[in-house]
Amino acid sequence: PECPFCNSIVCQKEVTKQTMNEKQKKQIRESRYITKLIEKSNGKITAKMAELDIVNLLAQLLDEFYPIFEQNHLEYSYNTNVPSKIIVGDGTLLARLFDNLLNNAVKYGNDGKMINVILNAEETAVTIQVINFGSIIPANELNTIFEKFYRMEQSRSTQTGGTGLGLAIAKNIVDVHNGSITAESSLNGTIFKVVLPTIP
Repeated sequence: PECPFCNSIVCQKEVTKQTMNEKQKKQIRESRYITKLIEKSNGKITAKMAELDIVNLLAQLLDEFYPIFEQNHLEYSYNTNVPSKIIVGDGTLLARLFDNLLNNAVKYGNDGKMINVILNAEETAVTIQVINFGSIIPANELNTIFEKFYRMEQSRSTQTGGTGLGLAIAKNIVDVHNGSITAESSLNGTIFKVVLPTIP
């Protein structure tokens, strides 16, 4: 229906955008509980695919992380080559995926003082990079980083705690979406790169 005040189609788009924002906020809230469900199901994940705006989902997730960044004396940047990008995926699972990657960046990149999130959208795929500037991950650990119960074999891992399931769950979620996740680490930073097809 047209807007009763201005008879404009733009208003209908704004209503649609607001509805999507509320839906994605709910998905982010629900994602907080998904880890326990995945643990109980031995890593088996069932996805409920629907259209979602991945640019907006990440923006809202980063907004929710702001208190955590501030508490850890971290700044962040979010750069994207498009204002919006609709893909097909499970919003709750994707929120959990990037929640895990951001938590990982906070835990192990704290001394780097900065976290960068970069989204590059193309016609058939979206690439998201989560970059921190903490200690370098040894090359021999990069091969096992997405295995269940992996944790950094450094003194800081005992300080941060955790179950060691975060990155394994992240990989499972990416696999369900027929995407890929990789990690690289050097003096230029530690980069977790997720590639998601627009339609799995």
